[in-house]
Amino acid sequence: MLEKPLVTYEDEAKPIRIARKGSTGYLTIKKLMDPEDTGSISGIVLIAEAPPNQEPITPHAHRDVEESMYVITGHGKSILGPTVENMKTFPIRPGTCIYISADYYHVIEGAGEEPMKLVVSYFPTDKKGKSHREIATELTNVPLQDKY
Repeated sequence: MLEKPLVTYEDEAKPIRIARKGSTGYLTIKKLMDPEDTGSISGIVLIAEAPPNQEPITPHAHRDVEESMYVITGHGKSILGPTVENMKTFPIRPGTCIYISADYYHVIEGAGEEPMKLVVSYFPTDKKGKSHREIATELTNVPLQDKY
């Protein structure tokens, strides 16, 4: 019998502040599905929110993990590339889905007065699942400013 929750609710999920070294920008995430919390094998689904008019988080890449983002609210740009020096900018708005391949640098930058709200999913490229904590702290090239 599973002891972890099979159903989670955004309004009941604990908010976690995520900031990376080299940036004053941050995201607040709520984990809806994660191996640490719900017992999923490898699937991770988060709600991420960024306040309006803040500096973007430092560009970073996740080793061996693909990522997708779906924009619920807010406008801005997605900046993506194989290296920090070769990133391209794409406009984003509600209804935009962004795919980020493993080891690809990325950053989302909000614009305007509305907060940006995203549904974020991670997909490991190997067979072993990783938690969001591992992806955010151990499997990234830019460490967090504070403890996860």
